[in-house]
Amino acid sequence: AVQRSSTSGSFGAAGSDPSVGKVYSNAPHQSAMSAHASISYAPSPQRGPAPGAPPAGYGPSPGQVPSTQGPPQGLPPQATPPGALPSAGSMLVTPGLAGDDQSREVQRLRRDLKKSEEKSNFFRNQVIALQQQVSSMTTPVMGAHEASAMPEEIVKLRQELHEERSRCQASQQKLQDQAAELEAARATITRLEQQLTDARFEAAPRQASVTTPALATGGNWSSVVTQPVGSPFASAATVPVSSPVPGSPVRGTRLQEAYASTPGPSPLSSQIGGRGDPLDPVESPGGPKRALIIGCDYPGKPGVLRAGVADGLQWARFFMKRCGLLESDIRFLSDDPSQYQQKARPESAVATKDNVLRALQWLVARSTPGDQLFFVFCGHGAQIQVEDRSGQRLCECAVCPTDVTDGGDYPRVVRDTDIHHALLAVPGGVQVAVVNDSCHGGSPLDRSGRDHLTTYVSRGRVDYEKLKGHPVLPRFFELANWKVQPGTPTQNSQQLLRCQAVHWRACANEQFCVELPIDERPRGVFTYIFISSLLKAGVQASSGMLLNEARELTAQLKGRWRLMQDVQITYSRSTSEQQPFLRL
Repeated sequence: AVQRSSTSGSFGAAGSDPSVGKVYSNAPHQSAMSAHASISYAPSPQRGPAPGAPPAGYGPSPGQVPSTQGPPQGLPPQATPPGALPSAGSMLVTPGLAGDDQSREVQRLRRDLKKSEEKSNFFRNQVIALQQQVSSMTTPVMGAHEASAMPEEIVKLRQELHEERSRCQASQQKLQDQAAELEAARATITRLEQQLTDARFEAAPRQASVTTPALATGGNWSSVVTQPVGSPFASAATVPVSSPVPGSPVRGTRLQEAYASTPGPSPLSSQIGGRGDPLDPVESPGGPKRALIIGCDYPGKPGVLRAGVADGLQWARFFMKRCGLLESDIRFLSDDPSQYQQKARPESAVATKDNVLRALQWLVARSTPGDQLFFVFCGHGAQIQVEDRSGQRLCECAVCPTDVTDGGDYPRVVRDTDIHHALLAVPGGVQVAVVNDSCHGGSPLDRSGRDHLTTYVSRGRVDYEKLKGHPVLPRFFELANWKVQPGTPTQNSQQLLRCQAVHWRACANEQFCVELPIDERPRGVFTYIFISSLLKAGVQASSGMLLNEARELTAQLKGRWRLMQDVQITYSRSTSEQQPFLRL
């Protein structure tokens, strides 16, 4: 029994039966186990024991020599000792398992034994870990002194937390106060900028020149730019343009700064009409005083301008500041992303042909007697050939939206006939002012037959690419590839407006208007002259008085610049020069 329970190898006692030593020793026992893994106890392939034969497992196997040695001493005959394996003579090899099959079976049994041992070790480790946790639970976390001091520590920590929260709240309040002060400062800056703009406009009519320090009087002038190679105008015709006085401070760096200057903050903070379509007269009708303003600089296209959008913004400020129009009463279309992208409906604020025509319908729709309507365009004008017979070319005047070149050989323009048809729907008792700060303003008011057609004015072949660097830019646009476009069919009878309309134009059809640096910023000359005249004479001044003021200021500017533009005015049949610009 001692030998069987021992973990070390045991051997038979001296003088004992050798077979007993083999049975009870560990080393032979391991050999027997290995043999047991590869041997199965199967009955003899015989159908059954022969009559009188001993039971299976006790007799010798067929072909095996029976052992002459008897059973161990102290055991009954034909019995196996407890815990001992059957003798080799009583075990049979499983049929069909030989060679590699026996090796694979042994390996599989060994793997199963290894897995069993791993599971046993895992569960043993789990038990040990649980025992350690139980033992740690019985150990006190802290001593008695620390435990008695805990309430005081908790109170102290709570007090520190409360103080930290108070400091955080104070910091947040201070930050909010600083943000409010910053917003107030921004509002003050915006208000001061607006006051500065108003002061400049109000002071302009009283100045003896555009800006005396910037434009010196006298000096040599370049009255024309002729055809030599490299000239901005390369054609057989000479085109008069303006040039600054040589030696004037408005040159070089300051001139470039003027070109780079941007318009002031937009007076139109958001798209009008809320969630509805701002160009729909039903969803966003506007008030009894309404204005449609269009400003185009044509970025990335031939004939780029610098002051079209800026002039439009000046008109918007003027209508809101001096004429009492609300933001919801003004539609401002432009091609400046900084202006239209801030709108709730930016696609409706771009100065395309379709939007201009829709905005015209918004302006005139739902008009009733007593309303006052204003249409202002700042950009390029164009003459569209509608007839070419026997060398005589007749044209229809138009304004150029920002997508003018998208039509290829047939420009996308808004003709004066489109404006005329829109005004035909306005009833009597409505006052209308049409303002064109562009060349070829046309005849959008009363008509009789074909009297609105004009003779083609030759501008030569203009190189708009070279004009980009010139300090003075004309406001007419024409490309050589434009083809003759049939005009709108007209009737021989008169087409008279019922409304009281006045048409202001920057120049006559054969002239051309320009934009140039004024007050260190590029401005349209006509917009500058007209708003300055309104500020001097007042918005309730009659059309005749405003015309005189504008011509006087134009004469002053012509003394410093070789301008080729004179303010033009046309009245409808039911209007006279006594009609005020704004009726209260």
